[in-house]
Amino acid sequence: KLGEKKVAPGLEECLLADMNIGGTRRCKLPAKLAYGSTGYPKSGEKAGSIIPPNADVYFQVRLRSVVLSKGLGFGLNVI
Repeated sequence: KLGEKKVAPGLEECLLADMNIGGTRRCKLPAKLAYGSTGYPKSGEKAGSIIPPNADVYFQVRLRSVVLSKGLGFGLNVI
């Protein structure tokens, strides 16, 4: 769910900006809005092994649906 800080902050910013259901968007996140100087995962033995430190990250996302959540606003169903 967006808005719960479970995805990179730049991705939330990109997706929440006037995206329509069924729409596709390409998001380029500079390192500071993606996973920063630590990469991903952020800690542990495999830190930075999936996304290296200071890497720009690219996403292509299609919005499938919007789900309203009681008292929590809304969630976006993306693939």
